[in-house]
Amino acid sequence: MKREFGYIPNKHDTYQFISSLPDYHDEMQSFFAQDDGQDRFLYRALVKCLKKKFPQWVNGERLISYHQGRVGSCCGISMSQLLNHTQAIDCMIKLQPETYKHMSSGEGTYGLVREACGMRRGDGAYGSGAARAITTMGTLWMKEYGEINLDVPYDANRCRRYGSRWCPDDLKVEAKKHLIKSANQVKSAKEAWAIIGGNDPIQVCSNRGFQKKRDRDGFCKPYGNWNHAMAIIGRRTTQSGRRGFLILNSWGENWCSGPLFEDQPKGSFWADYKVVDYMLKQGDSYNVIDLNGFKPKRLDWSII
Repeated sequence: MKREFGYIPNKHDTYQFISSLPDYHDEMQSFFAQDDGQDRFLYRALVKCLKKKFPQWVNGERLISYHQGRVGSCCGISMSQLLNHTQAIDCMIKLQPETYKHMSSGEGTYGLVREACGMRRGDGAYGSGAARAITTMGTLWMKEYGEINLDVPYDANRCRRYGSRWCPDDLKVEAKKHLIKSANQVKSAKEAWAIIGGNDPIQVCSNRGFQKKRDRDGFCKPYGNWNHAMAIIGRRTTQSGRRGFLILNSWGENWCSGPLFEDQPKGSFWADYKVVDYMLKQGDSYNVIDLNGFKPKRLDWSII
């Protein structure tokens, strides 16, 4: 089966976007100072939310990953997976006054990302465009928006249509109700280790490819080139002292084989610290800051 990637670097636009970001130095120093060095499995917060509300996205204790199909929509799909984790972590770990309401729409997110990149022809996008989309245009979720129903299984044809024609105007109005406050460029594995330690997932965009078989620790060795975007959702140090990051792909569950570590999602793999450092130093990877999520409804008990 031909694998679809879809990361098309744009160095000029990425430089402009990074130059526009607020100074993140103090926050980064806080991540370093507070890091306890312990393992993090960010997907577990999401699994807890999904088991209650969207059990079709969980297989036992394992998260089911998105499948982008034959569309080069990885920058949109990986951002959707990032948003799912961010919302769950806000609710379950950071205990913000929000509720896990919907899953992120892959098609809708891809449409917003493509517009933020100013792209209509072909497939693909880039990381800074994805970060710009969710911070300036907002986010779209798997729910009904008037006559447009995004609460349906992923549709590759609609994804490609939104990628070339962009999202309908009605959806763009709704997207702005749930903006991400800001994004931060993640420049190295050292930063990523601390950011994951602070319970923030990361979108990673690079040309680093991997073998399709995990070793006995659940790691995939680097192999070939993938111009691809994925989500980093965990960190771990093995008993032998091997440090690595958990990367969630967007090709479903069966693209990769081999051992899984505990409840690791089938669509994911561990990558060595130095390999992820190489990926991040390509300069187009981000974590997101402050999702304007879904506030719980306040009941008027006087009328109940």
